[in-house]
Amino acid sequence: MSFLSRFFGFAGSDKNRLAIEALHEQVVLAARQEGFYTQYGIEDVFDSRFETFLLMVTLVLRRLYRLPAPAAEVAQDLVDTMIRHFDITLRQEGIGDVAVPKRIKKYAQAFAGRFSAYNSALDAADNTLMRASLMRNLGESVAADRLMRFILATESRFEECDLAVFTDGKVPFPDPVEVE
Repeated sequence: MSFLSRFFGFAGSDKNRLAIEALHEQVVLAARQEGFYTQYGIEDVFDSRFETFLLMVTLVLRRLYRLPAPAAEVAQDLVDTMIRHFDITLRQEGIGDVAVPKRIKKYAQAFAGRFSAYNSALDAADNTLMRASLMRNLGESVAADRLMRFILATESRFEECDLAVFTDGKVPFPDPVEVE
């Protein structure tokens, strides 16, 4: 049973799934903000959009893991939803049933690696390590310093957020265009 089912008492309903789906959608929309691809030097291709999504979900998870229970369960529900969406996307792209689990494993490993690298660099406030991670994952052309300012602005906004902000689907990501 999901955390939302237990927390809000709507076991057996779709409300918990819908709340996590809304959170996932907010992360997807944050990663799709046009400013990343027009002003941050991030290529507007599948791999770069995927990497941008992984960065945005990492920022949300970092905040969720710092909130009191049951926020860690929301974080796990978000990761589970992300993986489920990987599966759906691959199947919609016509990837065969045999190849889907292998691809999902590859994506999950990529996420785990990015999460670990970004989380470690941010926890250590190591700008050099963070810059290197961003450039390795998003490409040499990324405006890493500006993206780091976006990340810090996001984390600053998230510090003001309690769990309800993440479960009502209104995550306050900054507009990348407004971050100089």
